[in-house]
Amino acid sequence: MRPVIGLTPSLESGEHKIYTPTSYPKAIIEAGGNPIFFNFTRDADMIETYAAMVDGVLFSGGDDVDPSTYGEEQIWGCGDIVPLRDDFEIKLLKVLVEKYPEKPILGICRGAQVLNVGMGGTLYQDLRSQKEGCIRHQQQQSSHYASHKAIVEEGSLLHRIYGSTEVKVNSFHHQAVKDLAPGMRLTAVASDGVVEGFEKPDHPYFVAVQWHPERLVEGPHHPEHKPLFKSFVDACRK
Repeated sequence: MRPVIGLTPSLESGEHKIYTPTSYPKAIIEAGGNPIFFNFTRDADMIETYAAMVDGVLFSGGDDVDPSTYGEEQIWGCGDIVPLRDDFEIKLLKVLVEKYPEKPILGICRGAQVLNVGMGGTLYQDLRSQKEGCIRHQQQQSSHYASHKAIVEEGSLLHRIYGSTEVKVNSFHHQAVKDLAPGMRLTAVASDGVVEGFEKPDHPYFVAVQWHPERLVEGPHHPEHKPLFKSFVDACRK
């Protein structure tokens, strides 16, 4: 039986439209999972029901995370924020970690940032204005192509998944992890030191990546990213 994977979709800033790229459910289906989409709510009972009904959760990409969630005010470089989405995802994360610690969690791009903030970390609101010496993290090429490398820590779960200490990744973000949340393990960085991946060592499967593997596996050029979704879906099946 296919495990049920909860997906957090995107929510437009006016809160009138919920949407998601097809690449997320496609990657999960091809890896053997059954994706379903959450609706956004502040109702605690509904959030607990969502957490209970799925075998694992993928926190997807999207708009910027509201700096107020990690105790800061917005700078000029901060982009669109959707407070309802931030509130929902952080509350969902806390329910998962506290009440369902066995359920796998995967964070992608914004999803990785939400996981870090939800666990007590902070973000760069805008890399270009806040961190010197950055490489380009908002590529112009198609998202099916990789634009820079991520250096993966040997012995990490990410290393076991990819089987390599260097992975070519795509890049579509201007925010990134600044202070890693307590209890997290740094597992991948770009050549400029920007965080590209982390995990929670005392959790059976808590993986965050800053790139978009769902787009890389959709194209023909980077099949090496398929094991990430396979490992996640397999963990949800246990």
